[in-house]
Amino acid sequence: MLEICKQKIIVVVEVVHRWVFGHEISPTMKDFLRQLSWSFFGIFFNGIVLFIVNVLAGRILGPEGYGKYNLVLVVTNILSIFVLLGLDMTSIKYISSSKKEEDKKQYLSNSLYIILASSFLLIVFSIFFYFRIAHLLNFDQKIFLLAVVFAIVMNMRMLLDSFIKSFNFFKFQSLFKIVEGIVILSTFILLFFILKFNDYQYYLISLMAGYLVLGLIFFLKIRQKLVAWNKQKLLEIIQYSKITVILSIIGTIMASMDKLFIGKTLGIEQLGIYSAYLVSTAIFVGQIILIFNNVFFPIVNQVEDKSVIIKKVDKLLFLGLIPGTLVLFLFSYAIMNIFGKEYHLNVFYIMAFSAMAFLQLVSSLYKSIISCEEKNYLALKKVSYAMLFIFFIMYGMLFIAKVETLTYFVLLYCLYNIFNVFIIRRSYGK
Repeated sequence: MLEICKQKIIVVVEVVHRWVFGHEISPTMKDFLRQLSWSFFGIFFNGIVLFIVNVLAGRILGPEGYGKYNLVLVVTNILSIFVLLGLDMTSIKYISSSKKEEDKKQYLSNSLYIILASSFLLIVFSIFFYFRIAHLLNFDQKIFLLAVVFAIVMNMRMLLDSFIKSFNFFKFQSLFKIVEGIVILSTFILLFFILKFNDYQYYLISLMAGYLVLGLIFFLKIRQKLVAWNKQKLLEIIQYSKITVILSIIGTIMASMDKLFIGKTLGIEQLGIYSAYLVSTAIFVGQIILIFNNVFFPIVNQVEDKSVIIKKVDKLLFLGLIPGTLVLFLFSYAIMNIFGKEYHLNVFYIMAFSAMAFLQLVSSLYKSIISCEEKNYLALKKVSYAMLFIFFIMYGMLFIAKVETLTYFVLLYCLYNIFNVFIIRRSYGK
């Protein structure tokens, strides 16, 4: 039944592709669609579960508790830079493009050894300095310690997931993404509805339970590919990771600092409201990005002429912006009503975040294509420096002006994302 549905979907896509782009889809595109169907099945189910759990958590915890949870996520994202070190993208690049099985094993093994070492160093660092860091940033020590644990679990799961993608185990990945979703939902129901807990830390425990189960399953799948470390391969990984780490630092700052600004200037409750509007659009688009990039980057990495794919994404931006924004608006409007009255329904916020979510989808596709070519990837790094400078100028002005309304942060978020997508597109050299 699933195979029949897959074939019908591919036929429909072929017709739409011929109508939009004026030619038949390529063999690479057909392979992408076959793999994508498996990716869609598992990640879509997983995304539905995470959506249900996320909205229920927001409704149960309220803006303040939900704000604390999102503050943990902000700290987690910052710590993730020093744990993951860009190894997820690096391992996909080298493993998927390697011709020899032995090379694939060495890239996999060295990447895993690096993240084990970085996780150990983070634990040691946290034991000695967690009190000072929490005091410096003016938040509860528990938030920092939860973020450390969550960062290690989440990034280990992300790296193992990248290994599975690199070897094109999409059917296996899809199946156990469903298992992960079931574990998260079951743990959440147990903690919040049966045991009657209502603290944000139990939401994090629910997520980590699923991540640990999936990570263990993925590790068992690839454990036979582990070999001794190789100095040459290790240096290659580190060399490429230097770029990905820089981009990760810049990306994390730009993705997290707005929340830190809001939490600092407007308070935790306003951070919870802001995060709910982001989630109402980003969670839907985020799942689409996950589904596409799950297969998109490994497949595109094997294509020689990337300019053809860039032009298709250009057309997607031109034709899809208005209808895509309207679809996201309706979706977000429904979600914000589920979050509850405490989050203050605002139609302008919904429209703004919906349009920006579509631009983020296009921006993610551009980045995946550009990341495949070292020349353009270096150009992307320069663009990231420019965007970081613009980011600090924009948010610095709000901080100095002591802005006390969320609307200004929403407008700034929109302006930044518009700059971002078009500057990234111009970084492609062809």
